[in-house]
Amino acid sequence: MTLRIILILASLNAFGPIAIDLYLPSFTSMAEEFNTTSDKIQLSLSVYLIGLAAGQILYGPLTDKLGRKIPLLFGLCIFMLASLGCALATSLEWLIALRVLQALGGCAGMVISRAVVRDLCDPKIAAKVFSQLMLVSGITPMIAPLIGSWLLQYYETWHASFYFCFIFAVIIITTTFCWLPETLHPNAPRPPISTAMKQYKALFKKYQFISFSFVGGFVLAGLFIYIGSSHFIFVELYELTNTQYAWLFALNSLSIMLSAQLNYILLAKHPSMFWIPKILWISVSAALLLILASYFKAPVWLMVIPIIIFMGTIGILLPNITACAMSIDARQAGSASALMGTLQFAIAASLSGLTAWLQNGTIYPTAVMLCLCASTGIAITYLFTKHLQYKI
Repeated sequence: MTLRIILILASLNAFGPIAIDLYLPSFTSMAEEFNTTSDKIQLSLSVYLIGLAAGQILYGPLTDKLGRKIPLLFGLCIFMLASLGCALATSLEWLIALRVLQALGGCAGMVISRAVVRDLCDPKIAAKVFSQLMLVSGITPMIAPLIGSWLLQYYETWHASFYFCFIFAVIIITTTFCWLPETLHPNAPRPPISTAMKQYKALFKKYQFISFSFVGGFVLAGLFIYIGSSHFIFVELYELTNTQYAWLFALNSLSIMLSAQLNYILLAKHPSMFWIPKILWISVSAALLLILASYFKAPVWLMVIPIIIFMGTIGILLPNITACAMSIDARQAGSASALMGTLQFAIAASLSGLTAWLQNGTIYPTAVMLCLCASTGIAITYLFTKHLQYKI
């Protein structure tokens, strides 16, 4: 796989984070303009996550039947137009509706990029490629809040963040059209779209695939819980400025990037299944440290340390879990990628919403939910996947 294709795939993976992280510093500004509270503005984040979960299931059969490129460009165009609509929204209701449409378009890049990797790589190489993608696309959540903060300060309006999404989409559509080849082999089976439910039913019967998808869902939930709670914890509770918050957010993204690079080294020593349970134990330990820090009302810098460790484990876990799940059935890479993404984002969005509902003005709900996510991931791993001997 060439560097050009890796960069394009990493950019496609960035559509999710860029539409989430870019406008986080603008929550207060949006609440003031729409004459509401930050909690109501957070609905625009929740519906985006729900849209990412629901939309992925639509692209699986399309990309297995029509190829990777046509459905991809279609989804990117939807994201582009929805981003422009969000920038022009004059009410919170319109913004929320357009955020759903934006998610339905943006999730195409996430589904199809995984299918492209499976088309071009064998399972062992796929885990390393997914690590490279996370390393490159990890730049997005690191710099997106910084860019969003700068746009807010320079243009003095939250609309600038969505104009940025529009311009980003135009650039990626152009590069995808020009330089990303069609990777679905001409002789590959192309099941009719009408059999989509049968394809998904067959995948549901593969308990190893479902197990990996659920473990990935709980790992992803940890990331979403942090994203959804971070503004409250650091800006409202610890009274950091938006700029300080953006830099702190970038630090956690850097942790994910560096751990993804570490994963590339770890895979040279042992396969993915060797590392998944061990790294999950580190996640649990970090979450327990966060609970202790919350109990003793530790200063902000002590709160940050376990969060950085927890975020770092995600950079190792997600590439390995994705590679294991995608190795189960190479014949339906598009549908497998779509179903896995839908399950993971459904779990992540639900638990993120539950954490917001449990919010009591402290860090406890966030810390406890992070621990719960990692613990559940460990339980599923040992019960359903630990015996597997995948050489990836």
